Amino acid sequence: MMMMVTPMMMMMPMMMMDDMFFRFEVETTILFEFWKVETVSGLFFSCVVVFLLALLFEGLKVFRLRLGAIQTPDAKETKEKSESTEKSPILEEEENDNSLPFLSWGHLFQTCCHVVQVSVAYALMLIVMTYNAWLAISVLLGAGFGFYFFGWMSKVSSLTTNKKE
Repeated sequence: MMMMVTPMMMMMPMMMMDDMFFRFEVETTILFEFWKVETVSGLFFSCVVVFLLALLFEGLKVFRLRLGAIQTPDAKETKEKSESTEKSPILEEEENDNSLPFLSWGHLFQTCCHVVQVSVAYALMLIVMTYNAWLAISVLLGAGFGFYFFGWMSKVSSLTTNKKE
């Protein structure tokens, strides 16, 4: 099957595809046109910023988990409450709903935190997609250190809510 080339297609500028492999280059553009790196010191500073952004992402994840644990009733309380009432399973399910009310400041705050977390996640993904190896390493190191610093907090909170008696 042959594709017909129209005059309009001929007038359109041709887009060049970058090679899709990681490069150890200094010159790169990160996320926005104004964030151009042309020097080694600029690349180093950008790597530090990206590292901190990845660290922040891990901290945000744990913050949202802990915030959710604080704002919802304790699982043990709901279990005791359901055992003390003799109602149908359908009514129990409605009573044991641990979610926040739709129109509450807590839910609005969690929604804002979620939007920030997703935005940071997409920014980190796009930074890795520059295929600059230094930036990708910075993302990985930031995520690793972030998990090391903040990850233990999420483990402690999940152990306390899922404890079997």
